[in-house]
Amino acid sequence: MKTIFEVNNMHCKSCAIRIEKVLGNLPGVLKAKANHRTKTLIVKTKEAVPEALIINALAEADYNAVLKEEK
Repeated sequence: MKTIFEVNNMHCKSCAIRIEKVLGNLPGVLKAKANHRTKTLIVKTKEAVPEALIINALAEADYNAVLKEEK
């Protein structure tokens, strides 16, 4: 499953790396790929992981994410 988020306050490469590390520790997340230029985050999971879990994990790391697309 692939879910795309918009992270408006991701400003630099360091932010993207931090976001990828935070989500890499969540159960069910296979891969997180953040792009600071487009402010887009793609999360691949092996099963349905609630969007709220991802959004809350990012909020705890001081990032504001909103669901953009789910495939």
